[in-house]
Amino acid sequence: MANRLKRTSEGFISYRFAAIVIAALFFASLAGWIAQELVPPDFVERKAFYGESWRPGLARAVDLLRLHDPFHSLWYRFVLAFFFAVLVACNVSRFRRIALRSLRAELPAGAEELRKRPLSFDLSWRSLAAGPRGDADPLVRYGELHGRREAVDPAALEGFFARVSALLKRRGLRVVSDRADGVIRFTASSGRLRSPGTMLLHAGIVVITIGGLIGSLFGWRGMVYLKAGETAPLPPDSAAVLRVDEFRIVTGHGGAIRSYVSTVTILGTRGETLAAGSIEVNRPLGYKGVNIHQSSYTMGEGEFARASVSYRLRGETGRRTVELRGTASAVLGDGAAVVTALRFLPDFRMGPEGAFSASPFPANPALEVEVSAAGGAQRGWLFLRHPDFNARFAAGIDLALDGVEPVYYTGLELSSNPGAPVLMAGFAAATIGLIFMYFCNPRVIRGIATREGLIAAGVESRWKASFELEFAGIREAIRREFDESG
Repeated sequence: MANRLKRTSEGFISYRFAAIVIAALFFASLAGWIAQELVPPDFVERKAFYGESWRPGLARAVDLLRLHDPFHSLWYRFVLAFFFAVLVACNVSRFRRIALRSLRAELPAGAEELRKRPLSFDLSWRSLAAGPRGDADPLVRYGELHGRREAVDPAALEGFFARVSALLKRRGLRVVSDRADGVIRFTASSGRLRSPGTMLLHAGIVVITIGGLIGSLFGWRGMVYLKAGETAPLPPDSAAVLRVDEFRIVTGHGGAIRSYVSTVTILGTRGETLAAGSIEVNRPLGYKGVNIHQSSYTMGEGEFARASVSYRLRGETGRRTVELRGTASAVLGDGAAVVTALRFLPDFRMGPEGAFSASPFPANPALEVEVSAAGGAQRGWLFLRHPDFNARFAAGIDLALDGVEPVYYTGLELSSNPGAPVLMAGFAAATIGLIFMYFCNPRVIRGIATREGLIAAGVESRWKASFELEFAGIREAIRREFDESG
């Protein structure tokens, strides 16, 4: 049982399982982002409409999975919380090892360990002191060849090692040594901040995840659609209201839409102005932790600001124009007929239950009117872009829709993310950790100095090629240091 629990815990903090959890979080975030792009922003407000127009059960599934706001859904919170648990477990299990690499320099265990390294050298003090003349000195040559090196006294050993240590320090290496039984074991290292950088990076990722959890659990997101002059309570405590003063669509050359701009005012309970400003895409307005984003716009179904209708009466050759506003009627000609606007649909469609708007955008604008004449009243539709389908009215009255100005509703996204400051702190910590990791060049050289000579090996480096050159340079620098003729 104990072994099974141990294997389970080891598997929980393994790199393979961590990679699986990271992949799960990635795909969950990707799915959430795609869902936000696919689900209409007005899904909550027009849930009944989408339930009827979409495939059976699709709108219900979107609502249950909260795909209109996936990053505050239960399934995304579960994946994020699971990732956080695995991340914390992995960091806790490896924190001590990473910390010890930075705080404690590991000394070599023995000479054989160093000789097996690809980067190593083994020099006697006699050969170092002899310098280039060593090859001509029989004592040096045959002593090196047969392993019978001349030993120096302990005081000389200390002096020799002090010169080696000073040389290593001049090259930016920190030297830690230990003496026992006439043997000096030492480690020369640099890049100590790389390990704290690694720790800071992992801590930053943990803090980022905590910020994400706070935002997912306690944050919220909602949409409101308001026309100019309308107000809506400002969540979460509704102590203030949001009023739209103006909404305009900014167009460029050729009529292309460049931006949507909403001018809004936040009012207090007594009507006082608490904040005001213009909101554009990617330029939100913030107030006490609530961010107000310009998300979209829509057109009011069944209402319009004004419409221009041209007409021609029987027997007339030219056309005249009247303007309709709201539900007010307009007299045609000398009073032979009266036209009244009934309903405006921005995207006209005809279904089994009658006419409806397929979308809140002007794909097929149509205006329903009623013409009252001596013979009675008749209703029909006028189409802005397809006049051939206009209704034909009795009494020889020909009507056409020349233009219509709809009532625009600005779509404002209200959101709050209390985890945003925590996220920013996590990103800052992770960035500093990455800077330490990138700019610190960890280099570790371990060695043993005995009364006979010096053994050293390069055991750790970040850039192998440059470290090989540096290690060869250190070996030659030690030779020159002890070269009496030099």
